[in-house]
Amino acid sequence: GALTGKVVVTARGSAKQTEWTNRMLSVVREVAESNELLTGPVSVTLRFNLPKPKSAPKRRAFPDRAPDIDKLARLVLDAITGTLIEDDARVVYLQAIKAYVRDGGRPGADVSLWPMELE
Repeated sequence: GALTGKVVVTARGSAKQTEWTNRMLSVVREVAESNELLTGPVSVTLRFNLPKPKSAPKRRAFPDRAPDIDKLARLVLDAITGTLIEDDARVVYLQAIKAYVRDGGRPGADVSLWPMELE
């Protein structure tokens, strides 16, 4: 049977893409060990918490500069394909936001997956 609850993956680490991607893959593999592969339609929600550069104005709440949100989403979808979801073509709903880390927070990504109800 399909997974009935949501799967939540949280990856924290460096803002450097390669290191972050490796950390995401590592966390996804850990989560995948205790969850069934989703083979039907899937909903994915992503929140990217990015470090705020010292050069950014204090009033800027969101990182409206690189990295592009679609590239960040692609990194996550590539990491969860074959580990948490059968194929990224199974994603029928995708929601993503990127924001600066709040005081005391750490850079990273929060990923939530839900199997969609079959009609």
